[in-house]
Amino acid sequence: MRRFIFSVLCQVSAVSLSCFAAAGLTLDGLFMDNMVLQRGKPLPVFGTAEPGAEITVEFAGQKKSGVTSALGEWQVVLDPMKASSTGCLLRVSSFEFQVSLSNLLVGDVWLCGGQSNMDTPVRNYPFLAKELEGVSNDRLRLFNVDFNAAKTPQEDVSGEGIYKTWLVADESSVPVFSAVGICFGLRLQRESGVPIGVIESAVGGSEVSPWMSATALEAMGQSALQAPSDRGVPPRSQPSVLYNGMIHALCRLPIKGVIWYQGESNASQPSIVRYDQLFEGLIASWRDVFGDSDLPFYFVQLAPYGRVHWDRSGESWAWVREAQEKTLSLPYTGRVVITDLGEYSDIHPMDKKPVGERLADLALRDMGLLDTPGFPKVGKYRIAGPRVQLDFSNVGKGLKTVRVAMNQNKGLAPGTDPEACVVDTDTLSGFEMCGADHLFVPASAAIVGADTVEVWSDDVANPVAVRYGWANFPLCNLANSAGLPASPFRTDDFPMPVFKAPFLDSAAADSMPVGAIACSVMEKPDESLMKPERIAGREALRMSHVATVLRMAYYHAGDAALRNGQRLKQCIVVNYLDDGPGAIEFTYDAVSKPWKSAGLVEMKGSGQWRQFRVWLDDARFSGRCNGADFRLQAFRDVYIGDVYTEPVE
Repeated sequence: MRRFIFSVLCQVSAVSLSCFAAAGLTLDGLFMDNMVLQRGKPLPVFGTAEPGAEITVEFAGQKKSGVTSALGEWQVVLDPMKASSTGCLLRVSSFEFQVSLSNLLVGDVWLCGGQSNMDTPVRNYPFLAKELEGVSNDRLRLFNVDFNAAKTPQEDVSGEGIYKTWLVADESSVPVFSAVGICFGLRLQRESGVPIGVIESAVGGSEVSPWMSATALEAMGQSALQAPSDRGVPPRSQPSVLYNGMIHALCRLPIKGVIWYQGESNASQPSIVRYDQLFEGLIASWRDVFGDSDLPFYFVQLAPYGRVHWDRSGESWAWVREAQEKTLSLPYTGRVVITDLGEYSDIHPMDKKPVGERLADLALRDMGLLDTPGFPKVGKYRIAGPRVQLDFSNVGKGLKTVRVAMNQNKGLAPGTDPEACVVDTDTLSGFEMCGADHLFVPASAAIVGADTVEVWSDDVANPVAVRYGWANFPLCNLANSAGLPASPFRTDDFPMPVFKAPFLDSAAADSMPVGAIACSVMEKPDESLMKPERIAGREALRMSHVATVLRMAYYHAGDAALRNGQRLKQCIVVNYLDDGPGAIEFTYDAVSKPWKSAGLVEMKGSGQWRQFRVWLDDARFSGRCNGADFRLQAFRDVYIGDVYTEPVE
């Protein structure tokens, strides 16, 4: 809504256009037809006119006046108003000039921020789009801020696509608006009965620092805005540029609160270390610029996602979730847990409706309109011999297990993939524990009271710490009586591991190089079906499934000198036939724990034999992966050729 002069109605016919240009009246471009004005707060109305001109603003029974400053700027503040679902006229007049806006409502205005999971529109989720076909709600109004990475704070913003003005939610505006924002707004309006305005200002792939003002970053001791280039728009990754272009101008209008979905782009090692500080700084700075220290700020915890290729630990996103969780120490914040709504192969999970609705429920609870519990959160814990008992809050009528089914393949309705990753209600899943060696192993768990879970493992006689849902793609199913999932957690304070991508994928060699030592495949007929075949000119083993959809191949390092921690640094080479889409994951017996993920390689479907190298610097290889030193796994049949170790200097 780039600042512009609205249609000026000259009420004296003798006034010429040149006179209008010299003595015109403008209402700031933030004000538009169909918009929602925030209830319960003083409402500034502002614009420009001739210096010294008297300005009168009329709206919903109020009539207020002011005088234009010497700089030609005016502002009139309307008294706080109650919600109103009746479209009203806003009239601003000065002498013979008048500006009018129509069909304005009074209710709650929410700002939707973040990156692509907030930005992606309804039409990109076909199953949701089908469900919302024909939806129309005159009490839900929408505005979408256009992308603008700006070098300096801007005083106006423009609308994206059809959003050159605020729009009523209907069959034309809903499909091109944020899926999370729509589902949030629809539920919040329906349950509260109050008109809702939703402003989306989000950018795919954005980190948190571009959304913070330079002043806020400097106050935190973070790097200042880089020297701007004279060549076009600055990159979206530079600090403050998205705040400058997409938030700053909005701050002059009062809002009810913020919903936020972001964090995927801050999952690298350096970013995670300071993410909690930056995120808390973002919240504090937005409250400051919007002039409301109690501004509600609700955010979405990262969903499970299995293809974080560069992360050898398999848990980098768990650390982001923990950093997000720390932000709950700030007042008037809330978070939504979606460990039941992820997808293994899609960073943009299909199931956006419950995400938006759970955000709306946070607001409804804080407004006193919903009395169901929030998300279960771990509290105190007790170690009693080989077992650990954990207490939870927000359990409602008691803890329970729920069925969780997350798709492996893209583009399918949520939970309908025949190869979905599933945990059922008969087992409480997602827990692991360790002893004094800090080596985490999968643990058994049971609900032993309305708010208590007991955890144990036959491999840990003297437990030291427990973790739950601590992975990029956790399969966990603890919930409260309302079916809301428990937030992932850890009881330890161990340091963050090193995340790095160890794979190098290349064309396969014709044979094993001199000095290489072949690894031996293990026969495990109950888990792994390895059938010899000749394909594409080579002898291979075909990995097929037995009892589950996961295909697995278990291996021993070929030389005893490489096992039992005698040589931590190792290079494993795996030859495979790149015969279609899919991925091969490498997990191994590491010093820190068995079943450590080194990452995975994506298959492209070239039809050629290829190989990938895995460099390890913590290989224990003592047979703790079901008797094996390492395991290959995939969600489709895969042909594996030679697997061997190469000398490491």
